[in-house]
Amino acid sequence: MDAPGNDKLAMKINAKNGLFSGSFVGDGRKRKFKGIFIQDSAGAQFGDAFFLGSDVAGRVVIDPQ
Repeated sequence: MDAPGNDKLAMKINAKNGLFSGSFVGDGRKRKFKGIFIQDSAGAQFGDAFFLGSDVAGRVVIDPQ
């Protein structure tokens, strides 16, 4: 397993509109993502995003729990 910080995670949050964006290193390549913070019907808050690429895609979830 990589040591903490090796993923070089960076993220910016726009508190005014709930959007966020960022990047991380995965498989030796920089991956960028964009997403939005959501409040569901039960009142739980989380961030949901996707990163898309020509060779791989994935989901980014930010859960405060």
